[in-house]
Amino acid sequence: MKTINYKSLIFFMIAIFMTECFLHSQEIPVIPYNGKFPSVRIETGTTFDSIVTDEFPDIWLTHSFGIHRNIWRSAEQSVYISLEGAWDESYNFRNLPVDIRGRGNSTWRRGHEVGKAPYRIRFPSGMGRPMLDSGYSARNWSFLAELIDKTQMKNYVAYVLGSMMDTFTFTPFTRKVHLYINGDYRGVYTLVDHMDNERTKVHWDISNPALSEFYLEWDVRAPANGDFHFLIPSTIPTSRNIPFAFRHDSGITSNSDPIVIEGRNFMNDVFTAIRSRDMDLISEIIDIPSMIDFYIVKELYRDSDVDATSVHMTVRFDLDGDGYRTNHRRLHMGPLWDFDSMGTSNMPRIHYAVLNNEWFYHLLRTPEFKELVRERFEFVYDEMLPIVMTFLDTMIDDYYDELMRNHDKWDLLLFFPQHHIPAMQALTTYNELVDFFKTNIIERAAWMLEFLNCETDCFCD
Repeated sequence: MKTINYKSLIFFMIAIFMTECFLHSQEIPVIPYNGKFPSVRIETGTTFDSIVTDEFPDIWLTHSFGIHRNIWRSAEQSVYISLEGAWDESYNFRNLPVDIRGRGNSTWRRGHEVGKAPYRIRFPSGMGRPMLDSGYSARNWSFLAELIDKTQMKNYVAYVLGSMMDTFTFTPFTRKVHLYINGDYRGVYTLVDHMDNERTKVHWDISNPALSEFYLEWDVRAPANGDFHFLIPSTIPTSRNIPFAFRHDSGITSNSDPIVIEGRNFMNDVFTAIRSRDMDLISEIIDIPSMIDFYIVKELYRDSDVDATSVHMTVRFDLDGDGYRTNHRRLHMGPLWDFDSMGTSNMPRIHYAVLNNEWFYHLLRTPEFKELVRERFEFVYDEMLPIVMTFLDTMIDDYYDELMRNHDKWDLLLFFPQHHIPAMQALTTYNELVDFFKTNIIERAAWMLEFLNCETDCFCD
């Protein structure tokens, strides 16, 4: 595949679209904020050899009586898992016991409808293990079916960017595998951590809510799913009222429990600070680096869930210089999750997160915060985005035959056209889909550079 100079192409797109918002050259002073960005893990001359191999490993799930089709979140079945064909033989294993269940909401319903469903597995207590080159053990792992993502690469590139940022508690480990169920080939799946793992654990103290930390998800499905949650009314016309679900909820019995009220009161304080557009108040209650990076990933990839679901966050106590917990809690964004519907818009240069998520609606109208985002995104653009795009090209080149095995099994071009814009529905080959996806990222990066340097009429509203 011909090498593309993405940096030149992004600047070319800026020149084309410069007229949408008027730019001013006056510099905005840098405003101090509470905290700093950690160092970024970027290796000069990265070749991706550690994660790009000749073929995907095989995952086999087997049971002598078969695996029920009607598994969902409320039901589990005990099966055996084997991993074969890894690039390092030490990663392979055979016939280990796990429990399997369906996972997801709309992704489960769609996958169950056509026969390629997403799954979650759980190793027995005390028997968690690494998967491939994860480098750490976990009991819970997920297999994402990626039916909506016709490129099969959207979650992958989101997590590549997130893993370089180092501002989130963790970014899911991600690898592609071939999945077989009782010998039946089910296609290419994305192997990832499940959100419920040791790295999302918080200090949960249901007996003393004022001393508790929280792991929450902004999730509009929480009430219908029966999750323990609280509701924050929205004050902007483009956003809906916001349920926050507890993702670590041991001991909660109702939405009126004291610990639920404590979580709601803290988040009310977060909304009050953000709505004030006062950077001092915002910095006092929010971890600024993780909020900035969370916005950048969501806006750059135009994630359509940014005002609805899969917005994960933790509320944690600050640590002092010796690593001991203080009495001050702060909101931290992340981990990143669920990007299968991102980045395929026929309007790639239109605000999305800024208009639809109330936090970003106010934060990007806070001059000090926007300036910090501008500085950070210019670094992301210069140092990270070229790596992401090169990685995407490398994955497509090296894994093309493997990805075609999935398309031979499941013609993704035929599935769920209602979830895609007409321009995508008209595409007839996998290469066209990938090119469309890459062009969207390039055009969106161009727009973000323009928007973040804009000082007047920036929101076109």
